[in-house]
Amino acid sequence: MKLRAKTLALWLALAIPAFGATGWILGDRMLAAKTVSGPGLIQTNAEIGGPLQLIDSKGNPVTEAAFGGKPAILYFGFTYCPDVCPTSLQTVAEALDALGKDGEAVQPIFITVDPKRDTPEIVGDYAGAFHDNMVG
Repeated sequence: MKLRAKTLALWLALAIPAFGATGWILGDRMLAAKTVSGPGLIQTNAEIGGPLQLIDSKGNPVTEAAFGGKPAILYFGFTYCPDVCPTSLQTVAEALDALGKDGEAVQPIFITVDPKRDTPEIVGDYAGAFHDNMVG
């Protein structure tokens, strides 16, 4: 697939905040054994990626295999988030729509960081409210 400059810029605008949120949320899970910190500095050897073990909106287990190798946008948030989560998810939805056919090739996924309050059904309804293809 050949990306135009406008499409690439749009993807970068989405990817940078999404990956930043991912790193912040996953924190300890992503850190390797060595961490150096000081005033205004945190340096670490991060281990990013790996298998997913999630629960879908119907309570069924889901792994990365369920998405058939499609490129995906993972967003980590919670349904009681008052402003950042809905604003960011709306931005993701608008970007996917702006990409047209290319956007259909991307799987948007919302993953809660508050599973005690966000039941699978609530997460599914919440994600679906932002984009028809978004799964929770």
